[in-house]
Amino acid sequence: MDYSTLQQCTPSEVEDDLFTPEFKRLKARKPPPNLEKVIDLDLHLISASSGSLSLNCDKQGEQAVKRHSVTQNDLSPVAGLKHCKEWVVFEFLKNPGFFVILNPFVNGYQRYWVSRCLQDFPLDGANVTNMTGQQGFDLPDVWNDFTNRSTFEKKDPLRRLRWTTLGYHYDWNTKEYSDSKRAEFPLDVHQLSEYIATALGFEPYSAEAAIVNYYHMDSTLAGHTDHSEVDLAAPLFSISFGQTAIFLLGGQTKSVKPTALFLRSGDICVMSGPSRLAYHAVPKILPPLSEEEAQKFKDAFTLTEPTQETGNNLPTASSFSANSLELSLARKPSIAAVKPENFTIGSDTSVNVALAQVQPSNHQSKAFSANWLAINQISTSTASIYDKSSYKSETLCDSNNVHCHFEYSSRLKQINSQILDTIACQNFKPFERYLASSRINLNIRQVLPCGRHALHEEERERTEDQSKKLKICDSYS
Repeated sequence: MDYSTLQQCTPSEVEDDLFTPEFKRLKARKPPPNLEKVIDLDLHLISASSGSLSLNCDKQGEQAVKRHSVTQNDLSPVAGLKHCKEWVVFEFLKNPGFFVILNPFVNGYQRYWVSRCLQDFPLDGANVTNMTGQQGFDLPDVWNDFTNRSTFEKKDPLRRLRWTTLGYHYDWNTKEYSDSKRAEFPLDVHQLSEYIATALGFEPYSAEAAIVNYYHMDSTLAGHTDHSEVDLAAPLFSISFGQTAIFLLGGQTKSVKPTALFLRSGDICVMSGPSRLAYHAVPKILPPLSEEEAQKFKDAFTLTEPTQETGNNLPTASSFSANSLELSLARKPSIAAVKPENFTIGSDTSVNVALAQVQPSNHQSKAFSANWLAINQISTSTASIYDKSSYKSETLCDSNNVHCHFEYSSRLKQINSQILDTIACQNFKPFERYLASSRINLNIRQVLPCGRHALHEEERERTEDQSKKLKICDSYS
């Protein structure tokens, strides 16, 4: 897919706004909106498997959605992500460049990404949240208090957390990125997005910024476009975790009639090509609409025994309780066996547990012990993926895709070890309590064209040159 010539279009003045009225209609509470026209891709999947095309057509009989094939490649996915040949991908014909991957995660593995988005990223001082700098709001304390409670009320301080930025920190006032406001980008997110990009034919791709949004049942996101990145040819990846959202996608002006669809936990939507600069919004968050959907939500966060097909080593099986949609990880390693300096909440090493220091408790099953050995076997002694010194952004984006794939493969064992370790050690109950009435959205983007390392490269080179001259002068003084 070559969208290298895509340029930002300046929306013209239009008299007919078709986007905002539909946003308001879907946002309404009283009376609740009619959702018959909201596209349900699960039904499209059933329709396609039964040979019926009726659900894939609009009232005029024009096909609106079709299955999209992925690019076959030799890369292995990160732990817990199904191989791309197993993915179900839909292409929206009336929205060129817009794709949805139906939940490609192995059951149980969304736990890892939820804990990263809700605990690790906001509590990392290098990242920025909407609460950063606010007096009287200490996010680590808020998180610790939340984990010690059994409820998640509307007045809970954690509900004030609305977003976290990673890598290039987006400035909500200027709508711009800055080289002076940039943190190292999480390598696990980079690895995940690189595999997705490769599978869909977007190469090379180097994630450099992300925004994590936190929604609750009364939350909305108004219509907007994402146009601040320098490289508008690179796609945006948006991953959903938790409750279902209605996603509204329009065109590059609000005069285009929008398309509404359900996005469920684990679903990944891709905005590329003409849809890269399209207006989009989230007018409503919904609980499961059926018992079947509620069960799928439970299954997505339920750990299962490893299978030969997936090749993933999960700790042990666990399940939701039937009445409360709660998860329990009954068999987990004893956290007391982990040295405090290796398991500090809120630090970069919050999940960097030394595996040799963690032993299964006596009550754990043989199945867990076997899997724990598997985790230890793939562990390496190299630097953790959370160790910023091990990250070199200049090697992650190269016009030679072979080199990029070599870098990807060389990091995979280390990252997979970290993912498995986190799932085995975590107490997921606080996260399940949050997700029972909330949604997390991880939005990943490439800011710069590949091969470019700064927003203002000429200015950076000038600064570096001046620094060198100063060092030379200092050496003679």
